[in-house]
Amino acid sequence: MHSSKELNPASARFGAHIIAMQVPEQLEEDVYRHLLSDAAPDKQQRIERYVRRADAYRSLLADAIVRRRLATLLRVKTSALTFSSNAYGKPYVEQAEGLHFNTTHSGQWVAVVFSDEPSGIDVEIMKKSDSLPLARRFFSPTEYEAIQSSDQQLQTFYTYWSMKESYIKALGLGLSKELTSFTVLIGEDGSADVEDEGRLSSYRIYPFELDKDYSSTVCLKAGCRIGAVEVWGLAALLEASNPV
Repeated sequence: MHSSKELNPASARFGAHIIAMQVPEQLEEDVYRHLLSDAAPDKQQRIERYVRRADAYRSLLADAIVRRRLATLLRVKTSALTFSSNAYGKPYVEQAEGLHFNTTHSGQWVAVVFSDEPSGIDVEIMKKSDSLPLARRFFSPTEYEAIQSSDQQLQTFYTYWSMKESYIKALGLGLSKELTSFTVLIGEDGSADVEDEGRLSSYRIYPFELDKDYSSTVCLKAGCRIGAVEVWGLAALLEASNPV
């Protein structure tokens, strides 16, 4: 087994790598228990407390993707990984300060971004809703006007919602950051800058294609780019390397 000092990913930049997975309707019990056994004891307890099996699956699969991908990057067993959280609850892996990840799940999808800078990811199923009152309440005036004038209001609303969520998640500030405190400025290419407290943020937000019924975005430090988007099936997850 290699030590984390020998394998500090900060020494080799790899940009951002996204892994997404569609949540199956049913997991075989032995597969469920196998994946659950990789999770930390407190995580196992949280997963087991879910009333709806679909919620348990989403949480379990996000954890499994994180552990198996990090184990590959750090060349350790999944059981050797230890996690902590910042003051606002954003988790990080203790073995490598230069390696960041963030998870999201909505509807039938789970997605995780891995990067060498702080990052955030958000996937939102685009359910029919009364989007304008929500936008007026939670978004900046500029964002509200963009949604109001759009001929695809529902899609535009969810694009802004997902982008704002991914930005907050990248900052790692949780619910302490008000959605109205910053403005997402979407450019012609679909990517966005963020104006925060009167200044342009050092982050940029990018949409990525996952499912026509979902809005999917990732927030990265300026200069960082999406290197790859992989969609895993259950077989790929189970076959993900777990090196000695």
